Amino acid sequence: MGTGLYHLMNRDGQKQFNILTACDVNRLKAIADAQFEFSDNYDNIFAANGLIDIIVELTNDAGSGLDIARKALKKGKLFVTANKKMIAENLHELIEIQRFYWGKLLYEASVCGSIPVIRILEDFYRKVDIKNVRMICNGTSNYILTQIQNNNMAYAEALSLAREAGFAESNPVLDVDGHDAKFKLIILASHAFGVVLTCEQTFNSGIGSIEKADTEFAKTHGLTIKPLASLFLNSGVVSGYVMPSILPGSDRLSNILNEDNSIVIESEDYGTQQYSGKGAGCLPTAATVYSDIQSISRGSSYVYPKIEQGNTFTNDFNVDVYLRASETVMNKLHWHSKTIVKSVNKQVQLIGRISLSDLIKNKDILAGNCFIAEIPEGFFQQIINGKTLTE
Repeated sequence: MGTGLYHLMNRDGQKQFNILTACDVNRLKAIADAQFEFSDNYDNIFAANGLIDIIVELTNDAGSGLDIARKALKKGKLFVTANKKMIAENLHELIEIQRFYWGKLLYEASVCGSIPVIRILEDFYRKVDIKNVRMICNGTSNYILTQIQNNNMAYAEALSLAREAGFAESNPVLDVDGHDAKFKLIILASHAFGVVLTCEQTFNSGIGSIEKADTEFAKTHGLTIKPLASLFLNSGVVSGYVMPSILPGSDRLSNILNEDNSIVIESEDYGTQQYSGKGAGCLPTAATVYSDIQSISRGSSYVYPKIEQGNTFTNDFNVDVYLRASETVMNKLHWHSKTIVKSVNKQVQLIGRISLSDLIKNKDILAGNCFIAEIPEGFFQQIINGKTLTE
């Protein structure tokens, strides 16, 4: 991403900013035609303190990213980052640091690739009451699901193709198990509803264990599986989670394909708005980082307008889900109601209603050879009645 940002900043001979120094702590890359100092120690950046106005951090290391952020903001620097894990795990501290020091922080590129959703929430929705936010915010998972469902690929083949296309890491766990989307949901919760969540209190599941039986179940009922992250507000109480969702064709997110991201925001004043764009790949993210650099140089900063609303967060609500798991796993969960649809390969496929708090308590047992997904409203009753949503 750093190389992509460098070339964007110097494209077509345009040069709005002077790059004084760059750092790669792993000593992996240097830019051949660079006209600036190159270092493997980020403390060297702070040694040139008086000469540098903006510091950009693009590592995938939350620990060093936080150290750089603290030092930069406490020195009153303008700081831009795409480090979603670092932001999500330390958002409360970073908000407080900005309040007590002159530093400013932008991190648009940490959420939805090319979609400027934080800017939209901060500006367009500043004085607007949002009802819910639903989004596909992990391009890797969406790309894999597209190949599996539209091109009849096996999971391993689709993952390999995602790697070849540059949409998946060598170790894709953060993407396919829903951690990446969870970090993004935590970040957006602060801007959409003013609640600062922790990773521990936020449920996430992903597509890493999906099998043909799961996609066939959805296909049989005229549905498609998508990797969703959702936030809802009800009477001052926010709920949110990351979970694949089995969607009807009428859903706005059902036709978002490949590496694209999309976010649907429902509010009192604007009704339902949808924003879509590229969500994976070096260039879209680098372009968003560059946009943040330009914005912060003009004085832009986040104000977190919804924090004053005093909303709270809960996991004490019920969700309707599809689950493929062993009978042992099924019986360890506390169902309000359930119906077994099919038994296959010593596992059961069922639909049922369960508390999200119970899913969090039993998250470890769901991390094995299980697949769980939210199902559409009314689908539970239709299955009991022997119908599909297409009937």
